[in-house]
Amino acid sequence: MDRFNVGPFEVTVLNSGITVRREEGSVSYQPGEGATAISLLLQVMSVETLKRLPPRLRHTPFEVTFSKERVMELHREEETLGVAFVFKEGDDFIEAFKQGLNKYTDMLTIQGGAKPGHSSMFQPDPIVEGR
Repeated sequence: MDRFNVGPFEVTVLNSGITVRREEGSVSYQPGEGATAISLLLQVMSVETLKRLPPRLRHTPFEVTFSKERVMELHREEETLGVAFVFKEGDDFIEAFKQGLNKYTDMLTIQGGAKPGHSSMFQPDPIVEGR
């Protein structure tokens, strides 16, 4: 498990996935969904200069809803509570998703060569009788 902060967002990386939290809201995602969430957040950041914001933007399985106070909330389509943020925090939010994906990849990467009792890439595995 790895836990770290990016601005006001807390990121937790587990074998089961990645969670980004802020206060009472959170969004969990699998590594394969990370690029989708980042793409949606980049799309959200591109509408900052519009005088009138859309009520919501979707990129399955995520959705961002906009309030009249220009506060956005990212959540999964099937959930109602997510992570609230404003435009000036958008870069930190995107960075939290990117760093979460990077930490997840680091967790899965074997570093330092073969461990005792495990096969090495330079030697063949021993023959197992009965197979």
